Amino acid sequence: GRPAVHLRRCRLARLRATAGSPPPAAAPTAHATDALITRLEQQLTTDQPFPTNDLQTIVTHFADSRGMARLTLVQLLGRAAAADGDTFRAATAALLSALDASPNPTVRRSCAKALAHMRAAEATPALIDTLLNDDDQVTRSSAAGALAKMG
Repeated sequence: GRPAVHLRRCRLARLRATAGSPPPAAAPTAHATDALITRLEQQLTTDQPFPTNDLQTIVTHFADSRGMARLTLVQLLGRAAAADGDTFRAATAALLSALDASPNPTVRRSCAKALAHMRAAEATPALIDTLLNDDDQVTRSSAAGALAKMG
């Protein structure tokens, strides 16, 4: 059925994302995540354009072991996306890609939370698929929470 197909597709996407590549990098250091947060806060408070090339960096830092750091990144990304349609679209695409393909469940959980924080309605089908098929229980729960928050 569809859920089994999607589950295989998610696992295959994660395998493809890591196949032939070096072992996954260690989670970003707390210092590096804090520096990223400081830089993003400064950019947002000085009305500088949000650098969409930082989106992959932000997603990578969703692997930080500190929940408050991840939450801060989610909130900063939400603020940037709310201020600019191009940033919203680019952020949504980056988050959906990582939600589907990241081998790191902490990253997938944070992506689900960020999509909810942004109220990205176009993410609803992917969040439903994640709720039904992700191999990590907490990621499924994060998807459920995201769907509930989005209404």
